[in-house]
Amino acid sequence: LFLAGTATGIYGQQFLAPPPLQQTAFALADLPAQAKSAFLIYTSEVRHPVEVGADQEEHLVTWLGKRLDYKLRAPDLKSQGFRLIGGRLLPVSGKAGAMLMYEDDSGKRLTVLLGRNPDNAETSFRFASTGSLETFYWIDGEIGYAVTGEITRTRLQEIAEECYRQFES
Repeated sequence: LFLAGTATGIYGQQFLAPPPLQQTAFALADLPAQAKSAFLIYTSEVRHPVEVGADQEEHLVTWLGKRLDYKLRAPDLKSQGFRLIGGRLLPVSGKAGAMLMYEDDSGKRLTVLLGRNPDNAETSFRFASTGSLETFYWIDGEIGYAVTGEITRTRLQEIAEECYRQFES
């Protein structure tokens, strides 16, 4: 009896307690922080901001889409004054993620970050700000999206809404 009680005390919690909640890769605080880091690291690059340039857009979206297991299309942001300059594969919460980079005529850049997590359960649209850096992000099903740039919140929301429309169609 004593041994059974001791064993239950030591090991019982492992068997009787509910499993710990898995942290999704896109906890609301996590996605904008990763988008900000990617933006700061890669938009400052002069010679190598992207792995695959916009001149190979079909290859870029096929490659990144395959890594995300997602039918990726690069949003066309020309109506917003931004053109695709390319993209790259990068980690998003320890899994394959994609970053697309855009630039306007003045050289101002913005990024669109995508990551997959099949455990996502939330759909949410939010902003995160750090100084002059704005991120509009949302989680839709298994994919998390974040649009980041050093532009006004209103302007970034317009661009993010255009991305959203194109990703959904």
